[in-house]
Amino acid sequence: MTLKRSKKLMIILAVILVILLVFFGVREFKTITAAMSSLNQMDFLSQLRKQTPTDAILLFFLLAGFSIVPGTPVSVVAILTGVVFGQVVGSLINAIGIIAGNLLAQRIFMYFHEKADVKKTPRIIKAIQKIKYPMIGIILGYMIPFIPTSVISLTVSDVKLSRKSIVIATVIGSLPMAIIYSCGGAALIESHYQLLVWIVAIIAVMLIAVYLVNRNYDDRDVTE
Repeated sequence: MTLKRSKKLMIILAVILVILLVFFGVREFKTITAAMSSLNQMDFLSQLRKQTPTDAILLFFLLAGFSIVPGTPVSVVAILTGVVFGQVVGSLINAIGIIAGNLLAQRIFMYFHEKADVKKTPRIIKAIQKIKYPMIGIILGYMIPFIPTSVISLTVSDVKLSRKSIVIATVIGSLPMAIIYSCGGAALIESHYQLLVWIVAIIAVMLIAVYLVNRNYDDRDVTE
């Protein structure tokens, strides 16, 4: 039994991502060991962040690829980007990589005419699909933490909106988490615990919102 072309593509892409991740890890090993031998935090950060455009490009491709392949932890790479490049540059790399990955994932799913599995679709996605204004649903979907962006992209491929509207919604929805992950990584490595508390609080509020949407969706299903 042959795999669908889209699944073959995802497997090939996943293998490439693993190779890139290993390559990045080996490349950064000397930098990390040098940073760990520093006597103070400033020297540690200075050594750790002696990065080149090649490192930024590698992280860009990892972010984009992880945004496409289902089940891959784009959040881990996004946090790592904040650790390595800091808040501002890390947020920029995260935003470009994640947005590019989400837009490419949409095109791939549309090209292969992939459809979301209704039985396996998370309730939050079903709730988003029923929102009166699809653009708001797309924005909320990409903003919600810990939900694979590939699932949102697959859902978006079925939404009846103009390409321009989808791109705008994807950009707006992808930006908050790209910034939050980067700031979280930077705050963690720089010991900015107050900022880290604020980030955790923001994510907690988002998760509570997800819970409330899920509960309202369940209540509505019961009453219908």
